[in-house]
Amino acid sequence: MVSMSVVDMGANGGVGVPTHLSQRAMLASLSVGYWRAHKMDRLASQAVCIANQADEGVAKVYKDLKPESCPEYEAAQKRARLLDATFRANTLPWGEGTKGLRVLPAANYLPLGQKVRTLTDEFYDAADVFSLAFPAIVQRAAIRQGTLYRPSDYPHPSEVRSHFRVLLSILPFPKAADFRADILQGEVAAVQSQINQTIRESLAAGNRELFEKFRAHLERMADRLGGVTVKNTGKVNPGEFKDTLVEGLKEQVDLFPLLNLTQDPLLDELIEQARRNILAQIESVEDLRKGQSVRADGSFTPTGLRAEVLNEVESILSKMPVFDAD
Repeated sequence: MVSMSVVDMGANGGVGVPTHLSQRAMLASLSVGYWRAHKMDRLASQAVCIANQADEGVAKVYKDLKPESCPEYEAAQKRARLLDATFRANTLPWGEGTKGLRVLPAANYLPLGQKVRTLTDEFYDAADVFSLAFPAIVQRAAIRQGTLYRPSDYPHPSEVRSHFRVLLSILPFPKAADFRADILQGEVAAVQSQINQTIRESLAAGNRELFEKFRAHLERMADRLGGVTVKNTGKVNPGEFKDTLVEGLKEQVDLFPLLNLTQDPLLDELIEQARRNILAQIESVEDLRKGQSVRADGSFTPTGLRAEVLNEVESILSKMPVFDAD
């Protein structure tokens, strides 16, 4: 079961937007642990250095501790990565030097918690399968490693399951006015100013991240719907796409209002335009694929619903803010 700190989300489940920022957001971190199937072999590393008349430490030999094909391990590893990706997609960046911490808007606390719980159950199911198969996995790995195999590289089968864990931690969002420490009074104002600066920079970074993710997806849609220009010919071929092109936009339209911690009116406006003028018009992704016309020279032109959606995509892109390069 995933561990979560208890946060009072209010009677409305956290959907409302309280006035104070500390009531509208919190800091969160996600730790996902699993058995790492690689290890440096000290003796093999020394042997390589000696064989090549090199100083000790010049070369290091890392062993893959699992069989070449290990679907049980790959399944658990895939879900661990999905947990991390989901956490990052549902949170916003926090100040530099705070590795692992992200800003979690209160409005997205319950939705993220449900996603993490579901993915954690899947991760633990995969961990159970891997743990049951672990003795056989070690046997297969031993054959592959030859004389590099050492039993001490592996945990006991009864202990390997304990390497798999998930922890979602929640911290209160900082308030400069609450800062207290045993330092000179003159330094308190400087620290409070630094806290406020970190908050401003983090909010700006979070706002930028949302716009850039939105822009990136819309640009992919424009490329696919408008067709692909063939190099050296100028000919435009139909852009093929998967259902995820539309599904991904729907995910952003549903999620980004929850992450819009600064309540940016332009972001709200563009999200609503995408919801009303694009998603509401698409009854089937197949309708988008049908909207194409081939000219006499064999090039492609979008028509019908495909052309209408493309126009809306380009309209939204034209309103996007331009950020300075880092």
